[in-house]
Amino acid sequence: MTKRAKEYWNKKEELVFVRLRKRAGVIKHLLSLIYPVLLLLLSYTPSQAANLFANSKTDYTIVIDKNASTSEKTAAKELSDYLHEISGANFQVTNDVSQGNKKIFIGYNEQVGRLLGIKKPLISDESYTYLTHNGNLFIYGGAKRGTMYGVYAFLEKELGVRWYTEKCTIVPKLKSYTLPALKYVGKPSFGFREILYYGLNKSWSAHNGINAVQSPQTNSEYGDFKAIWCVHNSFQLVSPEKWFNTHPEYFSLHNGKRIKNGQLCLSNPEVLALATKSIKETINKYPTFTYYSVSQEDNNLPCECKKCKAIEKKYGGHSGLIIWFVNQIAEAIKKDHPDKYILTLAYDYSRPAPTGLKPADNVVIRICCNDCCFLHPLTECERSKPFLRDLADWKALGSNLLINDYVSTFSVFLEPQPNIKALESNYQTFASYHPIGVSAMGQYQSYGGDFAEMKKWILAKLMWNPQQSVDSLARDFIYGYYGKAAKDIYAYYSLYKTLTRGNIHAGTELSHYFNIYTEQFTQQGTSLLEHALKSVGNNQTYIDRVNYVRMPFLYMKAFRYKESSLKDGTYSEIVKLVKQYKPYIGEGFTPERFPAERPFE
Repeated sequence: MTKRAKEYWNKKEELVFVRLRKRAGVIKHLLSLIYPVLLLLLSYTPSQAANLFANSKTDYTIVIDKNASTSEKTAAKELSDYLHEISGANFQVTNDVSQGNKKIFIGYNEQVGRLLGIKKPLISDESYTYLTHNGNLFIYGGAKRGTMYGVYAFLEKELGVRWYTEKCTIVPKLKSYTLPALKYVGKPSFGFREILYYGLNKSWSAHNGINAVQSPQTNSEYGDFKAIWCVHNSFQLVSPEKWFNTHPEYFSLHNGKRIKNGQLCLSNPEVLALATKSIKETINKYPTFTYYSVSQEDNNLPCECKKCKAIEKKYGGHSGLIIWFVNQIAEAIKKDHPDKYILTLAYDYSRPAPTGLKPADNVVIRICCNDCCFLHPLTECERSKPFLRDLADWKALGSNLLINDYVSTFSVFLEPQPNIKALESNYQTFASYHPIGVSAMGQYQSYGGDFAEMKKWILAKLMWNPQQSVDSLARDFIYGYYGKAAKDIYAYYSLYKTLTRGNIHAGTELSHYFNIYTEQFTQQGTSLLEHALKSVGNNQTYIDRVNYVRMPFLYMKAFRYKESSLKDGTYSEIVKLVKQYKPYIGEGFTPERFPAERPFE
């Protein structure tokens, strides 16, 4: 080979090696990028099945960080207790990660972050994840309540624990449980979730995903609970008892005369100053509430003075005047209380949204569906169209919406109110408007409302995830709660649902004189509920549960079919049950007043 040819091939060989080295560098760089991703994907590969417990023994230890939140510590303790009750095995709770062979990690910490390749959730995030990895179980979420919800979801979804009522928790007994490959993520559909039913406590609420109560709970064992301070409370801010005699101009002008029992005159600057001062004092006195109400009294007597009318004309109606007033209070508290909200009502005459004015960022609109039909889904009923129109208009303004739902007939709590099936569609509709929350108003004054125990449990489930079947939830509850009477109660529930067929509509005014209650329903319902009572024998717990279903039915039957009810003993039976269980007949109608103040006409 000539010298020139040798130089040519040497340069050619060097060029090839340079190119190979460059390609190798590129490949190495790509591998450096892909390798962590592969590791992360592998870290989520479902683990091999392992026994969480068997024959009253376990290899698992519950590990919780020493800096865990109060609710996380509660959740870890309860997980240990429930697993012991289910299995007979002892699950130790420790801060020492080196203890034990296999582990259940509760909450996020740096080690969990490294093992799973995840970032720390926001402390206030109420969503959760539980998953298996390398034989271990991880349950984590936001430290305030998310992790806690994850623990309760694991117990409920994977092991069958149920918190049906404040007095009824179902805990299955299992000899063994094989921990499958898991990865479940739960996230609430509504940020604020409130149920107004009698008897609810913070324990039941926490276990069923409810995060709002009537009186705020801070730093409780279940974390912080949100709450609303008052409603229909204008006169708490500017009292007619204190001010009407000396300043009647602070109150509604109606038919040319200032009245004491109407509303405030919102255009009066002195009223604004007094209301603002009162709200500031309330926040300082009761700092643990999230929302502070500045809302109209429960009547249709707004002020008719020229100044109020002028503001209404400018901003499109009564709600325009209210938002103009409320926005100024919200602005006054914003600097000192950036985490607080002023809440007002979109209710009756104030429900249509304003024009040319939007609520401030720290104002919440509590929009009420009190005039809707509750027998049928909102989207399928002509009577409910105005509410949906108003809801859409408020949403278009960019409002913070809190939807106020009504799930009882307040004039008569103690009658069948077959609205359960409509709840499924209605809560899906509510979720589609992305409100900050929902509040469901039910029988809040006593036990004994129509299917009250089941309704509040179903409502809690729908507030977390409205894409659930109400019939499936009802079956779960009935067969878990009513024992030997379950078959008859479920048959009665199926019969009860048929009452919503046809072109009869009713909301909070539903009563025994409505034609939905047919003779066929009454006859079949009587037979089913009598058999249900007989089926539980002398077990007083189940007798009480069946009687709470019977009372609304018997009340309707007694007053709808008066003559026959006197003869067959229905009337005397409902009188006896009301005396025994003391349910409120209607809002404010105490059991002691029955039957004297509601006799047969």
